[in-house]
Amino acid sequence: MSRHQVYCRKLSYPAKCRNSSLDIDLLTQCLSDSVGRNTGEMRLTINGKGGSGIYYFYGNKNGDVLRHGDLYKIILIDSDSCFVIEEGRIYCPPFDCSKSAMKVNVQYDCIDTLLKARLNIAVTGSIGNYTITGNKNLELLDQGTSYLVTSKDEAGCEATSSGKINCDFDSCAYSRVALDVKFECLINPINGQKTGKAKLIVTGTSKAGGLTYIGNKNGDILNHQDNYSVELRDAFGCGIVKSGQINCAIVANDDWASDINCTVYPNPTDENSILKFNLVKSEDIKITVSTIDGKYIYQSNKKYPTGISSIELQSKNYRNGIYIITLESQSGTKELKLIKN
Repeated sequence: MSRHQVYCRKLSYPAKCRNSSLDIDLLTQCLSDSVGRNTGEMRLTINGKGGSGIYYFYGNKNGDVLRHGDLYKIILIDSDSCFVIEEGRIYCPPFDCSKSAMKVNVQYDCIDTLLKARLNIAVTGSIGNYTITGNKNLELLDQGTSYLVTSKDEAGCEATSSGKINCDFDSCAYSRVALDVKFECLINPINGQKTGKAKLIVTGTSKAGGLTYIGNKNGDILNHQDNYSVELRDAFGCGIVKSGQINCAIVANDDWASDINCTVYPNPTDENSILKFNLVKSEDIKITVSTIDGKYIYQSNKKYPTGISSIELQSKNYRNGIYIITLESQSGTKELKLIKN
């Protein structure tokens, strides 16, 4: 703050000066260094106003630089010999860090997928540039870890912020439990045909470890159309369940599979597809569409006449991927693949 304390200000006069407007116009300015700190020095700007004729100054001069606590005295005389005296003490204390407005604000983001907190450090009110010691901006810290951040600016002032990480983490977001369940149709090594059985292939992962499987297990042997269910849980208690049905029908008659001249088109497709087949005799046909992991998305079981039959599959609503189309009858089984893109 730039100011001066006035101890005495008076107008001295012979009788003719009683109505004089003579006065001293004093402006003061506290001086700062290159980083904006008050140096404890003040520059005087002295002018006269009012009165008459020429001004004569005595005592401190215009442009004088005084220090905090110095006394000053200014005498102004005009051509009528009227004069004004002003004296006082300079008030311009030098900067010290007790007047610093610098603050260190530390916040942190809890990141579930890392089980860590990320520090966000901001410094305000510094004089000039500043340096930070202790923990750093964007540093990752574990739950319960203490942090201490100190900032020091060009004025030599310091500010500190400290605390402890306290996050309510979602441990399951961190562990990222994943479960993949597939099955492999078993083949008769003699005739190369499906046996109607399948082996489950189960794989699971979690960053937390400690995996426990409930229900069906990797390597289980199941029959065609058996249902399976696999639940995976990790050390954090996070879990996932996958279920489905085995689709590994026995192929009973290769001649029937070729005689029905079964096709599906368009294939690949992004629209509905047509399943077309030709029966040499009327018979009951079970038609299923399943994913490669055995999940049925379409089933029908009805009697079809001799000759050509067509079915429109709502494949435009399927997710992209590979699907197994199976036709089963007492005469045999036929499988086709449909690709949805």
